[in-house]
Amino acid sequence: MTTTWRKKYQPTIETIFVFLLAAVVRLTSLGVFRAVDEEDRWAWAVDFFRALLVKNLPGTLVGDGYPGIFPAWLETFWLFGATVYRSMQQGSWIGDAGVYDLLHTWGRMSHLAWQRFPIAFANVLLVIAIFLYVRKLFGNRVALLAAIFISLDPFLLSDSRVNRAEALLTGLMAVAFLALVWSLSSGSRKHLAISAIFGGFAWLTKSQALVLVPMFGAIVLLWYAQKSSGWRVAFYRWVVTMLVWTVMAAAVFIILWPAAWTVPVDTFQLMTKFLTRKVGAEGVKIFFLGKMVLDQDPGWLFYPVIFLLRVTPLALVGLLLGVWLFVTDSVGKPLKAIFSREMDNRLTIWSLVLYAALYTAGMSLGSHKQDRFLMTIFPIVDILAALAFVRFAEMRRWHPRRMLAMGGVILVLQLATALPYHPYYFSYFNPLLGGGSTATKLTRIGWGEGMDQVADYLNTLENPQSLKVSARFYKYLLDFEGTAFNLDDSGLWLQADKIVFYIQQVQRMEDPSPGVIRYFQQHVPPEKIIRINSINYAWVYPNPVQYPAEPRHDRIEEKLALYGYRWQPNPEGVHITLVWENLGQNVESPSVRLVADDGTPQPWVACSVSPGFENAIASVGEIVESDCILSGSGLPVGQYSLQVGLGGENMPQVIDFPAGWAAVFVDETGNLQRVSPQKAFSHLADRALPADAIRLARMYDSKVNLLGYELSPAALKPGQPFTLTLFWQARQVMNEEDIADVSVQAFLGENRVLLRNGTPVSGTRPLPSWRPGEVIADTWQLALPPDVPVPAAIRLDVGLFNPETLTPWQAQNLAGDDVPGQIAMLRVVPDDWQPYRGDAPLDV
Repeated sequence: MTTTWRKKYQPTIETIFVFLLAAVVRLTSLGVFRAVDEEDRWAWAVDFFRALLVKNLPGTLVGDGYPGIFPAWLETFWLFGATVYRSMQQGSWIGDAGVYDLLHTWGRMSHLAWQRFPIAFANVLLVIAIFLYVRKLFGNRVALLAAIFISLDPFLLSDSRVNRAEALLTGLMAVAFLALVWSLSSGSRKHLAISAIFGGFAWLTKSQALVLVPMFGAIVLLWYAQKSSGWRVAFYRWVVTMLVWTVMAAAVFIILWPAAWTVPVDTFQLMTKFLTRKVGAEGVKIFFLGKMVLDQDPGWLFYPVIFLLRVTPLALVGLLLGVWLFVTDSVGKPLKAIFSREMDNRLTIWSLVLYAALYTAGMSLGSHKQDRFLMTIFPIVDILAALAFVRFAEMRRWHPRRMLAMGGVILVLQLATALPYHPYYFSYFNPLLGGGSTATKLTRIGWGEGMDQVADYLNTLENPQSLKVSARFYKYLLDFEGTAFNLDDSGLWLQADKIVFYIQQVQRMEDPSPGVIRYFQQHVPPEKIIRINSINYAWVYPNPVQYPAEPRHDRIEEKLALYGYRWQPNPEGVHITLVWENLGQNVESPSVRLVADDGTPQPWVACSVSPGFENAIASVGEIVESDCILSGSGLPVGQYSLQVGLGGENMPQVIDFPAGWAAVFVDETGNLQRVSPQKAFSHLADRALPADAIRLARMYDSKVNLLGYELSPAALKPGQPFTLTLFWQARQVMNEEDIADVSVQAFLGENRVLLRNGTPVSGTRPLPSWRPGEVIADTWQLALPPDVPVPAAIRLDVGLFNPETLTPWQAQNLAGDDVPGQIAMLRVVPDDWQPYRGDAPLDV
């Protein structure tokens, strides 16, 4: 009775156990942080889903040739289920508008955990499939032990829980391989078909799965060479098997990617470009063995080092145990005996070894190497480790209870290895090699984990909604309440309140530049360090520049680029600390001076290099601080501009510092006071606007002010040309994304009137080149149509819009209230006023 019950229910119980074990660690805490590439993968899936909904089959050509189509199908089924569920609630099909709301408004599908769920759940099912095939090949004990290793392998877990393809590829390739081996072992055609189907799924997931063809070719050839009576028979069976497998896998690939059979040329061109880009050295940018590797192959040592860093101690012990068992069991035996079918499934085990070796060798051929590319061999490594432990116990003739105890100990140790890293499994590195502290010196770390904790910290600061934060991984500041933007070489980070450096960019010393990174590391104490599992992931710094400049513009070529300055009153006047980048050899420390409103300059005051920056001023690309003491004693009361230059009185080279951020006021006692940008901007506007200009008070997207306009002549006639001059002022630093054209339109009632000969402002002066506080006079030559009815009052509208998206910039008054586009009414009069000829007498 007991034996019957065990045979009937034990396989089911074991499968449920494996499912729960794999699911608990893969399906919990899914929304903690966003990983690199996830945003793109979700966008591809959404595009794929919407293309299928509208039957736009060529539109399923999404992404960049990855191809990423199997994950897109998983997300599509998930999204379609949510769409059907919403339709049932509504009582009718929700349609395109409802699908848009599902993705963007209702929130369910925009939540990170919901985006990840179908991928993570598929990875759980793949663990089950691997377990079932291992049980067929090696029995219950090996299968359960392998399932424990695979379910709790931190390296596999890292990618199994995010919306990326590497773990999916790993599972699909493993199932395809194990199904193939079982087909070869049992002679089952059904499992050969299953192998081909999963191989097609793998091809649809990532193009690197194409290595399955030569790998499987070698493995199948090994089997038939051992099992066939002659080489001709073996060769024939090998050709038939590989041909059937390849055709079936290709059929799955083509059928499940509609773009492959509707726009095949475009599809395969895109894939080819992706493959050639990834195989070549161009674009390689990794950190390995303590240095940056750029556009070159890191070498054959890369994957062995990655393997040792990522493998678990138990799996490594199992592999070493397996090698020892093989050596002791094979000494003195001929090669044929080593491959013998009668010796404990040797051929199956050799297939596992060959799979891992061939895949690693194949990945090593390409120059583009990443640690996650090696993930594919880890289920096979875990199976080999499980085999070694079970084989060792069997050779020692352990009692089943002792074997069960061994499995329990391995389960506990593997849980103790993996769970401390939950949910940040990317931070796992082999503790036998020193863990994370060693890994930071050897390989690139950081795929977005930890940036969630940065956001949590920033949200605890006072008034986080007003915070401006610059970070290279700014898109990964999940739920940050303030404004985040990129930390790159544009210098925009100088406008931020906080600067965040992430471990990946610090390792590579690339963004925004090595000199900037060293400047923060050596001279700016971090206010917060995010540490996960002995690895410092992120550093939050206060901005050391109190009043920023624009290094792209505020520079003297081959000399220096000004980053800004700090302002500290002291008994002698004001202590100014300049922060600048050294752009050349033998550069001297800059000088400062004040220039009066009427253009009268004061003498230059030399600045000395701040202590600790003596080496920086001698090295190109380094950031330097210089100390200056400036006094207003004896100067007339009034507003001045601060200037920075080189050469002193002899041959000055002056930096065109933004006037709005360099305003200084000298009071009656000679004290120097910083003038706020708002007051400085207003002062500059008063000086720049002509006396007869009509003044306005409006801004666009809080970036640009429209100060006023001039219109000449004031009264117009039909067809008569007229001149419109608009006076603009930038409120902040513009970046390359701030592109705009000016829209000038005229309306008679509700009808738009054609204006001719208009010239957009971006044609003469691109918006990104506007300086904060600078007043731009933008003159338009226009004409009304000659058939405009007269007399008339025509409304003149002015606005800014993005020429690429045609999106208008939001127009507001200075209080932040939305305002219409109208700036003036044009009075149109006839050449001659006609006398009154009405029926009633006119007596006035």
